Amino acid sequence: QTESTTRHHHLPSTDPKMRVKKSLYFQGVTPLNHHDNARIEAVKPAEVSSLLQQLTEDGDLVQLQTLNEKSIPIHHEIIRELTHRIITQITRLHEQNPLQPFIPVERLTRRFDYIEPQILTALLTHLCEINQLKQNENGIALKEFSPKLSPNQQHLLEKIPTMIREGEFTPPDSTQLATTLKTTETELQPILDLCVSSGELIHIAGKIFLHRETHQTLLKIIQ
Repeated sequence: QTESTTRHHHLPSTDPKMRVKKSLYFQGVTPLNHHDNARIEAVKPAEVSSLLQQLTEDGDLVQLQTLNEKSIPIHHEIIRELTHRIITQITRLHEQNPLQPFIPVERLTRRFDYIEPQILTALLTHLCEINQLKQNENGIALKEFSPKLSPNQQHLLEKIPTMIREGEFTPPDSTQLATTLKTTETELQPILDLCVSSGELIHIAGKIFLHRETHQTLLKIIQ
């Protein structure tokens, strides 16, 4: 039995609201305007807006808000299916990168190239709003995810930002940090990357990093 057949039996079209609901289910994540829905399911265009509102209030549709403030109705079962796929992919990326607090969004979007970018972005925003994901300028992550650090890595994570903040405009570089902390630059680098990814440190160039507070002060001076 095909997925389309399964969906057809699952969503009977006994009235206009159910016909629009079925139309949106078959639509998946491909945006259709109200006239498209009406043409497909023989619902008067003037009725579609009201029916979409009813279906949203009933919980059958989720209205995804795009960056240009356009609202795109998606069937709740499509949202559920995509949410499962997104959570699965982000979980795998976390497992592959246990010290990375946020996954670059472009690494995730490459795995969902069959979804229009504006819709995927809106869906990720929706999942953040309902506390399944979290996002910052460095990427996206599962809401409860935190990097898995060894005791020594945790010690370095606590020491490095403090040392760089105290250095203000002439902070120790990565070589000096490694010497002071009695470790190697190889062991230090993942922790520096972690601090940059979390936004606590700013990578200036080469082995030079600034604390975010110092960086903000510097920007104010320049301005």
